[in-house]
Amino acid sequence: MILLSGLIVVVLVTVFALIKAAKVKKYPPVVAFRKGIRTHHFGRNILPLEKSKGNINVTLAMKSFLGDIKSAVGTAVCIIAAGTAILFCVTIAEFFGHGTGGLMSMTGCDIVTEVELLNGVDPYAVRNEIAEMPEVRKALVNYQQKWLSVRDSEYSGAAIVFDNYNDAENIKLIDGRFPEHDNEIMITTRRKEYEGTDIGDSIVIKGNGTETKFIVTGMTTSLMNTGTMLYMTSEGYQRVCPDARPNIISVYLQDGVTMEQFEEKLNEKYGNSAKNSVSADSTQGSLEERIRAAADEKLALLTSQYGVTNIDYAVVVDGQVITGNSRHLIVKEVSSLMTLAEQQLRSVSAVSEYGSIGAMIVLSAVVAVILGLIASSNVKRQRRKLGIMKGMGYTSKDLMKQIAIKTMPVTVVSVIIASFAAKYVYSAFWLMAFGVLGELNIPLTIIADVILVAFCYAVTYISASKIKAISVTELMTE
Repeated sequence: MILLSGLIVVVLVTVFALIKAAKVKKYPPVVAFRKGIRTHHFGRNILPLEKSKGNINVTLAMKSFLGDIKSAVGTAVCIIAAGTAILFCVTIAEFFGHGTGGLMSMTGCDIVTEVELLNGVDPYAVRNEIAEMPEVRKALVNYQQKWLSVRDSEYSGAAIVFDNYNDAENIKLIDGRFPEHDNEIMITTRRKEYEGTDIGDSIVIKGNGTETKFIVTGMTTSLMNTGTMLYMTSEGYQRVCPDARPNIISVYLQDGVTMEQFEEKLNEKYGNSAKNSVSADSTQGSLEERIRAAADEKLALLTSQYGVTNIDYAVVVDGQVITGNSRHLIVKEVSSLMTLAEQQLRSVSAVSEYGSIGAMIVLSAVVAVILGLIASSNVKRQRRKLGIMKGMGYTSKDLMKQIAIKTMPVTVVSVIIASFAAKYVYSAFWLMAFGVLGELNIPLTIIADVILVAFCYAVTYISASKIKAISVTELMTE
């Protein structure tokens, strides 16, 4: 691929060089002796100076621009192409600059701390108690996520279930509406792309040996699980999995509260989870404490892995009876998708951010080189004219300013076009890569546009500094 890319560059450069070199055919000797003038004529005087009321340098720059529209088109193409890539890199760098937060906003599911309960525990009673904890903003009863198969489709999907989708905070509706009834479902745009299913169509979900028909009511996007998730109500989920029981408390923590802090408070309230009890150290403390710790480990293992709902035990040691039961075990496990995501995606976000910044710097250097070459070419081509203007009293800074202002109309228009192009490129990137819709940061884009225009002005102004080397005396000697 590197060799192919190099070959393409060589071919393109050669073709463009030949096209430009072919212009030599337009210059027979007589035209060359006239410095490129074919016929002497009195054309229309664009922006006559005697009627100018503004800054003379701006007026002269606009006259020069309007008299050389053809070269402005080439400059515009370069700025639009490079500007689109620069704005795309700026947006990508800003997106990944927030760490995993940007990617989490595209998951198509709420990023919560999940408290999995043991069998036989009343989830609604526990939910009410957890919701009253000061560390918790909101708590919902939910089902353990399960993969469901779709008839006539090779793509299964993880089920996202809500009693009411008004409670969802990170599921963005793209088209249609959220499911409200037990026969309605929402799918992703990626599934629509794979299967051609649209709003109003029916899909059949297979589960537990049954097939249940649902009507598609809406579309969303999801970065998770290949972007083929299925969204339904609790009643709809129970139609597919009638033996399913809610055993998950989805906990929305207050801002600034970590999962570890919440788990510590939860352990104070309900004791260790079954998972932690299985791995607990039972070799410390008195004989009775060690026996109880060992017993709790066995209870946790039986309740969490074998589905046992209630256990009582009695142990006799040297005539002492030690009793206990499993009723104090409520929580099976506490987990968070955010913790897993941060572990796996933090490095991806960092590399993407730095890579985008690096690409942006390289592209900016390319723009600087192109504009520098154009400015230098203008100085060489108009050397005699610029020398005459120097002799009339214009300073080098005035002439440099005129050349820089001359590029501003095409630069501003090109940057605006590049902004719209970057919007479509950014959306297409996320849609093709992950099946989600990326939204351009409009305020950031406007700021980047202003900086890009200022950058082009500064580069052109600096590159035109060769005007300082033009001497009126030298021109008169020639």
